[in-house]
Amino acid sequence: DACIARGIADPERLLVTGYSYGGYMSMFIIGQTSRFKAAVPMAGVSSLASFVGTSDIGFWQAVQSKGYPWDQERESYYRERSPLTHAPRVTTPTLFIHPENDLRCPIEQSEQFYMRLKMMGNVPVEFVRVPGAWHVGTSKPSLDYVFSEKMLEWFRKYVEIRAEEYDS
Repeated sequence: DACIARGIADPERLLVTGYSYGGYMSMFIIGQTSRFKAAVPMAGVSSLASFVGTSDIGFWQAVQSKGYPWDQERESYYRERSPLTHAPRVTTPTLFIHPENDLRCPIEQSEQFYMRLKMMGNVPVEFVRVPGAWHVGTSKPSLDYVFSEKMLEWFRKYVEIRAEEYDS
């Protein structure tokens, strides 16, 4: 809102993306608002409960959350903070991009959210698996191109991106 008020952002051309925690936040925010024209969450987390049991750092989630998802007093904490819980409210066209070999944020995290949106059938949704890619900074540079190119292709479907915007 502050960026819109200052004229930095156009409210008719808002897009959202993020990687890892940014992917989690991208998934979460599209379940809270319909203001974005398109979303591209990358290597994100959709279910904090399953993340605890599948990630190579899942135990840290339990430490930060002060308990495990199977602890009765923590169930609602995990559920309310999981983007998957809010999927029924999503109206934003969404492209999920996920590295196939990601142990930090396992690919199942994006697959769960993708399948939920696909089964609901009321929003455009696609999924790109990136073979041979791991989490941040552990893949070939050529694979980074795949992430960027697919993201831009998706965004161009929903918003005109002008050449001068690439220079900043």
